[in-house]
Amino acid sequence: MNIAKTKYMSVGTDTNHLEMDNGDIITGCTEFRYLGTIFTKDGRDTKNIRHRVTQARKIIGALNGVWWSKNITRNREKMIYNRMVKSVLIYGAETWSLYEDDRRRIDAAEMDALTLRRLMSFIYGAPILDVSRSHTTTQHSR
Repeated sequence: MNIAKTKYMSVGTDTNHLEMDNGDIITGCTEFRYLGTIFTKDGRDTKNIRHRVTQARKIIGALNGVWWSKNITRNREKMIYNRMVKSVLIYGAETWSLYEDDRRRIDAAEMDALTLRRLMSFIYGAPILDVSRSHTTTQHSR
């Protein structure tokens, strides 16, 4: 194990370092990223959700020309939305513990896509995350 590269994080405690049996000291960190998910010392998912919303909005902006193209069918637009925007936005949502401000951020990101003229006509149904049923239940749009 490379001690210089090794860090650790303890959720809910203020320990700054960890001493190994051989005397090596491993320093602590307040957040880390693993497989695209951000873990924070406070144990909340807010930073991860903000990152997901930012990524989804970047994709929406990058695909602006696609949404407005008259050469693409509505079904194709919906498929692109579901596969490129929605999948990024809700990645890992099964394990999130949502707070009201987190849910509003997710809803606002979904509305960014819905306000585009061509998308408004065919993306209906439940919001991406229906927090009234369960904090971890993912709902799919029709």
